[in-house]
Amino acid sequence: MDREQVRLEKRVDRYRDKRKVSISSNRSAQSIMMRSTVWLTIGNITSRVLGALYVIPWYKWMGENAHGAQYLFSKGYNIYALFLMISTAGIPAAIAKQTANYNSLEDYASSRRLLKQAIIVMTFLGIITMITMFTFSGRFAQGNKDLSSVIKFLSWVLLIFPAMSVLRGFFQGNNDLMPYAISQILEQIIRVGFMLVVTYYIMIVSNNKDYRLAVILSTFAAFVGVFSSLVILIYFFIKKKHTFFIADNAEKLAIATNNESTSILIKNMILQAIPFIFIGCGISIFKLIDQFFFEKIMVEVTDYSIIRIKDIFTLLSPNPDKLVMVIISLGTSMATAGLPLITEKFIKKEIDSLKDLIINNIGLFFFVMTPATIGMILISEPLNTLFYEKSEQGTHLLALNCVLGIAMGLFLVCATMLQGLNGNFKAVLYLLLGIITKILTQYPLIYFLHEDGAILSSLLGFTIINLFTIYEIYIRTKFNILSSLKLITRIIVISIGMGILLKLIKIMLMKNLDITFKSQSFYCILIMVVVGVLYYLLVTVKIGLFQKIFIRRSLK
Repeated sequence: MDREQVRLEKRVDRYRDKRKVSISSNRSAQSIMMRSTVWLTIGNITSRVLGALYVIPWYKWMGENAHGAQYLFSKGYNIYALFLMISTAGIPAAIAKQTANYNSLEDYASSRRLLKQAIIVMTFLGIITMITMFTFSGRFAQGNKDLSSVIKFLSWVLLIFPAMSVLRGFFQGNNDLMPYAISQILEQIIRVGFMLVVTYYIMIVSNNKDYRLAVILSTFAAFVGVFSSLVILIYFFIKKKHTFFIADNAEKLAIATNNESTSILIKNMILQAIPFIFIGCGISIFKLIDQFFFEKIMVEVTDYSIIRIKDIFTLLSPNPDKLVMVIISLGTSMATAGLPLITEKFIKKEIDSLKDLIINNIGLFFFVMTPATIGMILISEPLNTLFYEKSEQGTHLLALNCVLGIAMGLFLVCATMLQGLNGNFKAVLYLLLGIITKILTQYPLIYFLHEDGAILSSLLGFTIINLFTIYEIYIRTKFNILSSLKLITRIIVISIGMGILLKLIKIMLMKNLDITFKSQSFYCILIMVVVGVLYYLLVTVKIGLFQKIFIRRSLK
């Protein structure tokens, strides 16, 4: 070994010691999980809430065209969401997993090379998917010219979103989710602000009042928001760069002594990303099955007019999605924040800690989702009135979608954990089983139950996925299922108690409030949410359940 190599090795050792000290002083091992959880939750919830609240003025400004605007907007977004998932869904999670892997081995140079090459590859992939989505927009729109225009405007996001997703995944892999969260929030603020400004101008200020143009420009807001997000991520990356990478000369030594070539890095990233992409597309695939087949089946099995069927589809999918995804993101963001730690403990074979982390993740998901779902079902009537309009059918379908939300959220949590345990193939296989279940049950259930049948077929599909996935996690870790069931049972009992209290309060409120008005619906929602949250927190703290989940989680 020559003197230059010895000198570089010493620099590597000094840097790694310095990096360890820096990390321990800023984010001790005991606080990594909680900080990640808090930031990811803040980012997801804030962005989801903003993504729901804009509907109130947007829907109102559309006037008599509100249903048509929502129908057009959501159908374009469903196509866009699928392309977005194909081009990026697996990348943040795959980059996070690979980065956590290399960091656990103190191979920071490989993390840097992975980041560089991933940005190049994903930028190229973004260009390809953008061209494809733009070129074939007419076919995806099934001949609807307005929908084709919406899809074209949305396709521009694909030019920059894939590269941005790489940066988000890199920050997550380093257990630094503050930039990730801030980028999410900024993206939504800019997007929603742009949407509302252009919609207000077209529908209220100008004499044009072309709701189709308002929808098209509202979808272009996604590009404006994503660009803002990329800028803030680059800023944080430059600011924090010294904490992630070793010096250039030290990196050259690491490359020289590391047998893993750049091509292997990219290959591993792609192999990791493909399952994440498919899993990330899971919910979108279920929604697209409804989008492409629900209306056709309803035409066959009912005598409803085309206009009525389109209105039912709006009440079935686009309207509830905005609201249900808020509580899904609340439950899943906290439970999936620990993916890098799951990977790290699995690689290091810290089985006992891994078992506790899995039990805690599942428990945390139900701790949040169970009361949130029960609460949303109880306020579904005023909630639907506040965001859209008073509708018994809309209220009913929102409540059913809340139940489906638990199954969808559990799918995201469990599939992510299974992939963290290197169960990529099984996660994809179980999703395929769920999709097949959805396809096979779609027609008969819609035939007998109409729009309720579409929701039930999705519920059956996700239930199949979750049962197989949880069993596979048990096979790989032998975590204590009985302990998880006891924890979930306690959560359900407390949530039912909260639900009974809220039901009584709702009965009293309905005697004094007229929820056909949006303002009085808001008061009803506010009172019930505040009472429900206070009751649930007080009871769980009193019996020690809150401390068991959150304090234990922070000590992982």
